[in-house]
Parts: sequence; structure tokens; C-alpha cells
Amino acid sequence: MALKALVTLAAVWPGADLLYNTFWGSLGINPLETLLLTSGETTLVLLLCSLAVTPIRRITGWNRLQSVRRMLGLWAFFYACLHLAFYLLFDRACLYWSDCQIQPIIDDITKRKFIIAGMVAFLAMVPLALTSTQGAIRRLGRRWQTLHRLAYLAGVAGVVHFLWKTKVPETKPYAYAGILVALLLARLYFSWRKRNQSAVRGPRSAVLMIVAVLGAAACSGAPAVWLDGEPIGAEPSSFVVLAGNWTVQQEAGAPILSLDGSTWKTGTAPRDLSSKAMALFPRSAETFGTRVLGGLQFAYGVDRSVGQFGDGEIQVDFRLIGGASDQFAGILFGLNDDGNHYAYRYNTKDGDTALWRVVDGERQRIHHGGVHVEIPMGEWRTLRMRVQGAAITGWVNDLQTLQFTLPEAPTGRVGLWSKPDAVTDYRNFKAVGAQGL
Repeated sequence: MALKALVTLAAVWPGADLLYNTFWGSLGINPLETLLLTSGETTLVLLLCSLAVTPIRRITGWNRLQSVRRMLGLWAFFYACLHLAFYLLFDRACLYWSDCQIQPIIDDITKRKFIIAGMVAFLAMVPLALTSTQGAIRRLGRRWQTLHRLAYLAGVAGVVHFLWKTKVPETKPYAYAGILVALLLARLYFSWRKRNQSAVRGPRSAVLMIVAVLGAAACSGAPAVWLDGEPIGAEPSSFVVLAGNWTVQQEAGAPILSLDGSTWKTGTAPRDLSSKAMALFPRSAETFGTRVLGGLQFAYGVDRSVGQFGDGEIQVDFRLIGGASDQFAGILFGLNDDGNHYAYRYNTKDGDTALWRVVDGERQRIHHGGVHVEIPMGEWRTLRMRVQGAAITGWVNDLQTLQFTLPEAPTGRVGLWSKPDAVTDYRNFKAVGAQGL
């Protein structure tokens, strides 16, 4: 009983902490990101704990540990349901069925790799939760154990979901991947030892071997490619367009984001602004939406996968295509729910980089880099900037072009920013927190 009470307390704690911080408004500048990350990571931790019960029991001989395996699995399913609910309610604004837009959800499930992996994990957990009762165990007999090997599929898909969702270098997803691979290998070892050191064979071992190999292969992969899985020719869902005509195109089989200022007029409101505002700033969506509508003078958008960004580096490859007044590429940072933000940009008119501040829709130049850079049309270059407290450093490729200290350290959402008439291609957007540098 003491063991079960301890497990229950540990499982309840993350949810209680979320509830407490929600009540007191302490979820940070991006509450949705906090809700999704906490519920998703708690699901994965509990699922891995449930998979670890049998290997630990066999190694230590602590048989009482087996009594909490189903409990851990059910708590994992509970947090998985919370994770899915947060996505539907806040990311997709399905607060009421009449407001729920089904097609964007279907597009996410069928076209975004990390969401596909997440849905596989969730669907694998559903029959496990439904058959967790003693009655189901009696009715299914030996088939119950076979069915509950889906827990390994759920574990692999859950880790892959976390890896593919993480578009900036972090050690935590790879740590979970290593734990999962170790658990799968332990399962194989005990299966092999049970057969008195004979070769691993039979359908059960074959299934476990396949899961282990696929898990190791998937977990060792690199983080997801920016815009991977987005429909070609359409506005992306992983990049939240707030102003301008941004569409996903393809080059050499890889996705790029194209801004075509020649087809956009300043003042044109973005599509589905209420849903976009809810996804970026759930607690102040209406206010943020109003501020966006009051400042449609520049083309810009936000990378959905990056939450509150403070110290670290942001970079993107860009290719200048055209523009009526000048050719332009820029990085947006420090966007908050008041709509105000900063931009680090390059343009051909001045031939250098500069730092701007946008307040109430009006642009204010803060600092010119002063380093002249000639960039030919149609060639890829890299725009990169580093934030260290209030200090801003900027580069074009490896050439430092800007150094300036703001009055205070900027924090907020990040993305891309441009003059309204610019025609520019972008690829490989990355935002790396200071811990990943």
C-alpha cells in the first residue's frame, strides 16, 4: 500500500502543479507551451517507468514492484488525454464544437511528422487503458499479454514524437531515447536468457527485435527539418503568418518558405487570426489579435515550435528574389502579447544590417550595423543573431555586422520579419537556447 501511495503522489504532482500555476497565472509568457510540454513529458516519463518495472523486478527480485505497473500505465494514459485536450482546446481553439475547424486538425495529423508519431502513441495506449481491468484480463487470457506489448510501440512513438517536435538541440529527448533503447534491449536479453542462451527466435522475440531496431533507428535521427510535412503551395501551420503572403515551396526535395510581397497589400488581415492568436497567446488572444490588426505594415510570422525565447541564437538561410523598393530579409524576436517586437534585418538599399523596434505598429530604427555587405540576388546566405541578456550581435554568414546593447533584455516569440513588398525565400530556421550553444 505504501508503494502504491507513493506512486500515486508522484503521478498526481505534475497535474497538481499545472493546476496551481494555471490558477495563479504562473505558466510563463507562453502558457500553452507549458501545458503541452508538461503534460506530454509527464506522459512519456510515466510510460517509460511502466516499461521499466519488469526489468527492475527481474534484476532486483523486488516482486512487489509489479503491483504498480498498471497504475503507471493508467496515469500515463491520463496525461496523454490531457496533452491531446490541451492541443485541441487551445492550439486548435476547439473550446466549443461550433468553433472547431476540423480540416486543420486533419492536416496536422496526416502531414506533420511529429503529430503523426504522437497520434500513433496515443492510439496504441487506448486499448491498453480499456483492457486494464481484472475482468478484461480474465476474458482475454493469454491474448492480454500479447495486446499489452503495444506499450513498447507507444513508448517508441512517444519518444519519436518528442524528438521530432524538438527543433532545437536539447539533450532531454535523447536521454529518453537512450532509456527506451536500454529497456528494449533488456527485454530482449531476458527473453534470450529464458531460452537458455539459445538464439532469439519465435514471433514474440521477432516483434521485440523489430521494435528495438526501429526504436533505435528513429531515436538516433536528427531533429525534424523545418517545415517538414507542410503542404506545398499553402500557408504553413507550423509558421504562424500574421501579415504577408507566405507559402511553402519546394527546392531539391526540401521545403522552403517563400514570401511574395508583390501579391500582398499592407493592411490586409491574416486568415484565422483568432485561432492564431489563441495558439500564440492563449490568455490574451483577443488583445493580441487587436494589436495585430492595428499594425499590418510589415510582413511577419512566428515559428510555432519555439516558445518564450531569451538568451540564445536565431538563424535562417535566405535568398533575395525581388522587391519594388528594396530586397530584404529579417529575423523577428521579442514578440509579446502587446504586439510589440524587435527585428534584425538585412536589405540591399542600405547594404547592411540594422536593428529595429516595432511599437504599436510603427517602426523605430535602433541601430545601423555600419558594415557594408553585398549580397547577389538569387544566392543563399545565412542571417544569424545572438541574444545575451540585452546584448545583440548579428552576422551575415560568418561576418559580424552588428553589435548593440538594448535598454533591457528582450524575451518573447520569434520568427521572420520583412518589408511588405519584398520577395524572399527562407529555409532552415533555427532558434537555439543558450543552453544549446
